Amino acid sequence: MSLYQDRQIKGFLLFLTLFALLFVGTATVLTIYQVNDAEVLWLKHDEAVSSSLLEQGVPKEVVAVAFTNTDISDDGRSLLAAAGLGKQSESSMRPYFNQFQRSAFCTMLCTVLFFLFVLAIGIFIFFWKRKRLYQQADKILLNYINGDYSCHLPQNYEGAIYQVFSSIEQLATMLQSKNCLLYTSDAADDSLRCRSRWSPYH
Repeated sequence: MSLYQDRQIKGFLLFLTLFALLFVGTATVLTIYQVNDAEVLWLKHDEAVSSSLLEQGVPKEVVAVAFTNTDISDDGRSLLAAAGLGKQSESSMRPYFNQFQRSAFCTMLCTVLFFLFVLAIGIFIFFWKRKRLYQQADKILLNYINGDYSCHLPQNYEGAIYQVFSSIEQLATMLQSKNCLLYTSDAADDSLRCRSRWSPYH
């Protein structure tokens, strides 16, 4: 018996598949968005630095060379540390980084909460339907115990649980037939007793 044949389980697995695809797609879009946002903030930072250097009389050629430089020296690292702009500096000293950090944190938090909400709804719906099915089966089984066979278990779908319901229905049919035979046999015995009681040859 395969779990994948159960209609409710197939629906839940389909939901999880779509959820995973939506999660991957959203993560990809958010990554692209964060990269573009970081690029924009980095450009603003370069514009602010270049503007400040030009206002202080630094030649344009020197500023251009500084922005295209890729070599890192100990003097440059020490200068940033002395100015409070090193790796251990407070985020308030780096306004563009602080802005990017807040934006990225809020975006990721809202995205995670949204996906957790969607996942919780999907899981709740699946277990709610499952509980309704079990309650329906429990009610019908109680009727079988009390001798009421007017209602039947659902067995028009594929899946392990419905195969169990089908086996229970077969057992209930056998018990119902046996009860009918016993009732017929008892009625026949009563009829024979009545005949023998009023028989002239008794």
